[in-house]
Amino acid sequence: MDLKSKLKFLKFIGYTCALVAVITSGNTLANTIQTLHTSESWKFYAALAGFTIFLSMLIVLVMVDLALVITPEIMKYFKGKLGLT
Repeated sequence: MDLKSKLKFLKFIGYTCALVAVITSGNTLANTIQTLHTSESWKFYAALAGFTIFLSMLIVLVMVDLALVITPEIMKYFKGKLGLT
C-alpha cells in the first residue's frame, strides 16, 4: 500500500467520522429542542455546542481538502501568467 492510497483511506475515515458525528449530534439537538425554556435547558445548549463543534470540524476538513486540490491549479495559472517556470 503506497502513501497516496493510505492518505485516501485516512481521508475516507475522517469524512466518515465527521459525517457520523454531525448527523448524531444534529439528531440529539433535534431531540432536545423541547427542553428549551425549562429547568433542563442545559441539555439543549450542550447539544447545540456539540453540533456546532462537529459541524465546524467538518467544514474545516472540507475546506482544507479543497485548498489542497485548488492551490496547485492556482499556482500553475499564475506561473503561466507571470512568465515564471
